[in-house]
Amino acid sequence: MIGWTPNPRNRSEALASVLAARLAAGEWRPGEKLPSIPELMARYGVSRSTVREALMRLAGQGLVRIVHGEGTIARGRPTAALLPPVSPEERARLCRTLVARKIVEVGIAGEAARRARPEDVAELEAAVRALAALAATPPKPEAKAAKTEGEAAERERPSESESEGKSAEGEMSEEKDAEGEEKGENGPGLGADFRFHRALAEATHNEALLALFSALAEALEDALVQVHRLLLHRPERLEAVIGDHRAIAAAVGRGDPAAARRAMVRHLGRVERWFGCREAVPRRGPKTEGRAGR
Repeated sequence: MIGWTPNPRNRSEALASVLAARLAAGEWRPGEKLPSIPELMARYGVSRSTVREALMRLAGQGLVRIVHGEGTIARGRPTAALLPPVSPEERARLCRTLVARKIVEVGIAGEAARRARPEDVAELEAAVRALAALAATPPKPEAKAAKTEGEAAERERPSESESEGKSAEGEMSEEKDAEGEEKGENGPGLGADFRFHRALAEATHNEALLALFSALAEALEDALVQVHRLLLHRPERLEAVIGDHRAIAAAVGRGDPAAARRAMVRHLGRVERWFGCREAVPRRGPKTEGRAGR
């Protein structure tokens, strides 16, 4: 079973993420019913209101539909494909980061194609090879599920009130363990991906552009964590990401700025579609009469 180590302060969000991951793994096919609210309460040791809030989050993301008198039913994949297990707030933040990346990294790709030296191209190609090696031996999400049911049950047993009574030190320890597991899952792909984008910025040999990239680096790393969570469950998308990186590196190697920019736009646009960013980031409404009346 997918791990369950919630922060007691936001248990409904944590439960929604776990259930979304199980949906992504195909545990419930479109049209199949999820366990009932009492079953989920018993399984995860949470209250009825926590389960209801978690299911409402999933319904808001289009992953399930709640039918009165029938229960919660898994939906077919949305047009943007099944979204990874992130909260609406996280998804909106990721989409804002993608807007910033398009502004900064598309220009970086074009300038890298103009300025890159042979050693820069070699570094880009090495990063692509590191990503491609993951496709040859993809990580198995089932490995985490293979932990004994006994271990999972031990985490699920305590009641909500007992869990909330844990000391701050205990909470910090749980969060640290969860973070370690996440880095273990995403580590190799995440490192190779970030290596590629940093190498691209360094290939511009422009201190101002490198400073812009550095300012974006923390948000980029957070975004890549979410992307690689998605890639764990969708190996065909890992292949698409590798193809995008390979196309960018090839354009830089040929010294073709227009092709490098196009390849970067295609790559970032692909990730935007995967995360449903058109829906996540509100757009401006029609112009008001205020400006026209000036």
